[in-house]
Amino acid sequence: MSSLLIILCVLSIIGASFGVFYGFGLAGIAAMPRADIESALAATGFGSEPQLVDQMLLLADMWPWFIAFNAIELVGVIMLLRKAYAGFHVYAASQVGLAGLMVISVGFSGALLSILWNALWVMLYFNVLRKAPLDDGRGDNEPGGSAD
Repeated sequence: MSSLLIILCVLSIIGASFGVFYGFGLAGIAAMPRADIESALAATGFGSEPQLVDQMLLLADMWPWFIAFNAIELVGVIMLLRKAYAGFHVYAASQVGLAGLMVISVGFSGALLSILWNALWVMLYFNVLRKAPLDDGRGDNEPGGSAD
């Protein structure tokens, strides 16, 4: 297994773990009254713009999906560490889901950076797996191949 793949997996596990915890934070925000959110935003210097509060509440209302897609990312990365190519597809699906949540909550133009970031990580995994295939010692884990 490539050392770059291991580094990507470790960084993804850290990021997805933080994502799961952030999802629980979003659940807390979703339970807060709107006035409390507006005053918290004003205290942080973001002001209390109604559009920003609406976007935050919309994202907070999607907290179960946010946790689910980050947990799916963790599953995909663990599958890759266990030398299963299907983990790449699980990981890629989670990235599409996370980008979709951002598009739903802030619109396409606001989510463009998130989409590009997710696409970058999927391409990094794709290139690493293409250049250094997983080898479990049995010779039956080639990408696109089948066990004979």
